Amino acid sequence: MILRAAVLTAMLCMLQAGPAGADPFTLGQTAVLSSSERLRIFALGRALETGAAVRAQVELLRRDMVGQGFYHDSASPAIISHRSSIQPQLGYDPNINGGFHVWQLYMGDWVLEAPEDARAQPAFTLGAGGSAEARMAWAEGRFISANLSAGAAWAPELDIGRNHLRAELCSRNHLVGWTFLDLCAEATRSDRKLGRSESGLVSAQISRITAFGGGYHELSAGLGRRMLQRADQNILTFGWGAIWDSVATEVSVTLGAPAGDTFALRHRVTAEARWRTFGHASVATIWHERVAGGTFLGEARADDSLGVSLAQSVTPRVSLSVGAMQTRSSVDFFSYEQILLAVNFTPIEF
Repeated sequence: MILRAAVLTAMLCMLQAGPAGADPFTLGQTAVLSSSERLRIFALGRALETGAAVRAQVELLRRDMVGQGFYHDSASPAIISHRSSIQPQLGYDPNINGGFHVWQLYMGDWVLEAPEDARAQPAFTLGAGGSAEARMAWAEGRFISANLSAGAAWAPELDIGRNHLRAELCSRNHLVGWTFLDLCAEATRSDRKLGRSESGLVSAQISRITAFGGGYHELSAGLGRRMLQRADQNILTFGWGAIWDSVATEVSVTLGAPAGDTFALRHRVTAEARWRTFGHASVATIWHERVAGGTFLGEARADDSLGVSLAQSVTPRVSLSVGAMQTRSSVDFFSYEQILLAVNFTPIEF
């Protein structure tokens, strides 16, 4: 309960932004901080209507509209965009091998210890991530997108690596006005020395963009089916993205149904705020999640995790991020705390 209260309090503080009298031009300036192309189009279009939009805003508006298929007027499908990028990565991984954070388990007068090679091993890492995306419009405001992303990291001191892979195929559709429907399928895989995790997801999401309370808002709701390694799980998702006069915010909520005795996500709440500090982008994130299901040595297991992070751009191409996470489990063996550090570089596109 304390963890949940802390998250809700922080979310409210992060979202108390933007006076009711914010004007379209000011909101258009903030729009570049939003991660949603559709919400940016809404904000930049309003700014353009004032006649005060600057050239950079007009160019971003056109780019986003092309990317959303709004300039497609042909009866034949056509590729509207394709891009690929690679991003160098430096970081600190508190568990590069995927081992146990706690390696001693007390059972009465007995003490069980995890083998040395099964314990979490922290290390500084070198790595790279890459992505590729292509979009094909088949009607105005309607397109198919295919996205592939991957990443790998290596700890020189331990000679241990990890990698991940994600593929996504979506049908993204403008319905009417500022209402949209997205249908997606994705698959993910993550490998570490001591284990591999795989999952799939099919989902449908409807979203609507509107203006109220001195800001622009994108509200969404979705239904999905997640395929885990030992069970399937139904999930509900809700999202709220907003642009205020000096900050862009996002809140997402995921609710997962019980998946039998499989240890699976039951809920996750994430809040994020983006703003400028002396002309450089800043991002603050706070999240809370519960993962539950199954038993460990006959005891039902449920883990509550709370995490916070702050990322700050220091140059146009480099940013630093620091974070902390605390997990409290119904089984003490799985309770731990960790610090996350990373140096992030702007992706190199080609």
